[in-house]
Amino acid sequence: MKITKAISKLHLETLLEKLSSHFRKIPSKKDCPATKHNVSNVAIATLAMLFIQDPSLAQYQRRMQIPLGKSNLLTLFGVTSIPEETQFRRLLDDVSPEHLLEGLHKCILYFQKTNYWKKFRYSDGRYLVLIDATETHRSQKVHCKHCLTYEHKDGRIEYAHKALVATLVHPDVPFVIPLLCEEIRNGDGTSKQDCEFNAAKRLLPKLAKIYNHLDMIIVGDGLFSKTTMVSLCNTLGLNYIFVAKPGDHKTMMKDIEGLRKLKGAMKNFSNSGIKNTKNYYEYLSTSIPIASDTEVESNWFGLRQDKLSKDGKTSKRTYRNTWITSLKLTPKSVEIFAIAGRSRSKIENETFNALKNHGYHLEHNYGHGKQNLAFNMIVLNIIAFLLHQLLNMIERPFIMAIDYSGTRKMFFGSLKFGIQHILWPDWRYLLEYLGGRKEPIAPT
Repeated sequence: MKITKAISKLHLETLLEKLSSHFRKIPSKKDCPATKHNVSNVAIATLAMLFIQDPSLAQYQRRMQIPLGKSNLLTLFGVTSIPEETQFRRLLDDVSPEHLLEGLHKCILYFQKTNYWKKFRYSDGRYLVLIDATETHRSQKVHCKHCLTYEHKDGRIEYAHKALVATLVHPDVPFVIPLLCEEIRNGDGTSKQDCEFNAAKRLLPKLAKIYNHLDMIIVGDGLFSKTTMVSLCNTLGLNYIFVAKPGDHKTMMKDIEGLRKLKGAMKNFSNSGIKNTKNYYEYLSTSIPIASDTEVESNWFGLRQDKLSKDGKTSKRTYRNTWITSLKLTPKSVEIFAIAGRSRSKIENETFNALKNHGYHLEHNYGHGKQNLAFNMIVLNIIAFLLHQLLNMIERPFIMAIDYSGTRKMFFGSLKFGIQHILWPDWRYLLEYLGGRKEPIAPT
């Protein structure tokens, strides 16, 4: 008899087991043995809801559990009890976000052991990490003590929650990997409102510590091209590429104009771009102070892109930007770093846009809580997003199921319907059914 090798466990099953094991270690003063709902059950059940992209998942699962004694939350996610919505909020509110973020890190450590991780290596083996903030809630009525406050000239007051996210990208890879996030929130007893810049000062040391084995290039907009942030990156041993708008760096621009007149100080070159464009690069051969009141220096480079007419006789400017960087500049590296600087849009288009408009319900108000509920929901949403990104790269049955469905939206529609109405033995059977390779199970 021919012996066949046992089919290995799905990446998804391994990742969920790692998350469940980690969540079981989360301490909380609000565990409820009487109702059998502890923090680990609540955390993984909430993640399941966000993974399936169905805020009403628990309601369907409770209906299924009554006649069968089990549910897909048990067979697929290992959830042994299903909490009510109010218990979601109460138990999650007391959890420190750091515990959930450690779960995010465990997923990334798993991904680093796969071959696909190598695709994210950029210039000289470095890794591009974009940092940017996104708003997850805004209201004139619903708010909590940690909300950011915005007072308008017409007397309106709006309240918002925001988070700063660090995301690993590669210009040629269609997926993004969220590495860490930091809440932007007003603290207890503080008079000064929190902001994206202060959040970055908290996030970067954590990022440098957690991922100290990675040679990272931090990419950010003009908000970060300040002495404080450049000094922090230098202290942490982080390379950076920050937008440096001329209007924000008037002293530096005066110095640059003076250096243009010195022979050999300013280097220029050009090349042909895609779709009938022409790229014009310039960079300084020496570093310069980034402000008049500091000795902190940085390297400077810029890019202008023109669209050429079909006859090549006229052109129209389509892009212009300048950056400061800690990295050494050469004609070859300037081209590479300009691409890295322009990739900053990936965090807005491929991370925040997906989280807000592609079924993740990032802006849904799950409740503010008294401590951490609002941010914990953001973190769990980002973990669900990360799982989908990883599975799109390394999980063959998941990839085949999406291809068979035709579109991502149709896949998640089928996934939600299947989980709501049919009890599945495991993820492999469900994904192979959605990929057209298994017969359906009789509806429950």
